[in-house]
Amino acid sequence: MRGVKTQRWLASPPARWPATRFWSPVVPAGSARPPPSAWPRRVPFLVEEVLAAPGLPGSFRESVRARLSALAGEERLLLEAAAVLGRHFDWRLPGQVTGHSPELVARALERGAGDLLLTVTAGEFGFRHALTRDAVLEMTLPPHRTAPHRTALSAAALATVEAANPDPGGPWCDLAAELAVMAGNREQAGELLAAFGCSLAGAWCAGHGGRYAAARGSDAHRPRREDRQ
Repeated sequence: MRGVKTQRWLASPPARWPATRFWSPVVPAGSARPPPSAWPRRVPFLVEEVLAAPGLPGSFRESVRARLSALAGEERLLLEAAAVLGRHFDWRLPGQVTGHSPELVARALERGAGDLLLTVTAGEFGFRHALTRDAVLEMTLPPHRTAPHRTALSAAALATVEAANPDPGGPWCDLAAELAVMAGNREQAGELLAAFGCSLAGAWCAGHGGRYAAARGSDAHRPRREDRQ
């Protein structure tokens, strides 16, 4: 992308570039560019990311950062909280982490989806790509934020996830352990992973233990090799 000196080809690509001609939202030079939601679904991921960013970014991360920086402060904080919660997240949790109203959460998520940072599938929100989430997470660290910002955000997210999942050892422990590491509490992360492992082992025993015992029981009735001789 750094080799491109102008933006003109993004607005009106030449006909000899079939990939861009068929996949990018072609408009006459000087005309208003259609919103991302109106673009064809076959737009290649990287081309779509470049077109969604203001100006001409030099990398994918710069594209994400430019869109994130254009958000209002509260909207940006909500998307950062969403990134801390994972690539896919319950849309209600970012507001609980930050203490913002559901209306503001809905507006921030709608803005994130409109800027191609988020996707919505069957009512589930998530970041468009794992790299998108990583780029947003980087914005929670210095020099973009103060050092304690990500720790505090992760600790608040951990408390929210634990409150929303009272059952011990559930699948949520995997996410909670990651949040504990980001919050600087590795001992708690180890405890959560141990509880998750025990629950998985218990579920396996409940589902397969009976068949295993039955198989061992049938083996007990088989004649031993020395008996057959």
